[in-house]
Amino acid sequence: MTQSKIKELKQSLNSEFQLIHELCLYVLSASQRTELIRATLFTLHAFPSWIPLGYIFESPLLETLLNFFPMPSYRNLTLQCLTEVAALNFGDFYNAQHVKMYTIFMKLLQTMIPLNTNIPEAYAIGSCEEQAQFRVFGFYVSVYSLFVYPSCVYCLQHAIYAASFGNFVSDSGVLYSLVLFSGLSSPVSLA
Repeated sequence: MTQSKIKELKQSLNSEFQLIHELCLYVLSASQRTELIRATLFTLHAFPSWIPLGYIFESPLLETLLNFFPMPSYRNLTLQCLTEVAALNFGDFYNAQHVKMYTIFMKLLQTMIPLNTNIPEAYAIGSCEEQAQFRVFGFYVSVYSLFVYPSCVYCLQHAIYAASFGNFVSDSGVLYSLVLFSGLSSPVSLA
């Protein structure tokens, strides 16, 4: 698809997106049907770059997604949605909402995985589903870390290297989290 066609389709979607947004929020807030909620999350995961940013950051969408994160049956899809949002290019305008999303996510994650958890060991003994969750957690943290440190790939590589020798690395939890998840031996797969 050409860039001009993509731009035209995005503009068309922007003008009609309010109804889609309302439907997604309604399903996520009112439905008790697991498959309908999963289908809605899957749809949101597939199209964040097409969603007008205001519908993501100026609505209760992120909070709604974060409410689904603690639920095991929705955790991976929810985190995949949040990862796609974290990867969006939105300039400085929505930085506060982006940081808020990450802060809430880290608090929720720490209730599930305490800071003293040996991530590589927990991954090694975890079920297939738990291993997939660790990979998705790691992917989200790595995408977010590029938001925080966009020009500091060397810093991230150094932090991972230092952690392999047992050095404690922490910068508001971002580098420390990245280091914890860097010990996973399996390639990233969002299955």
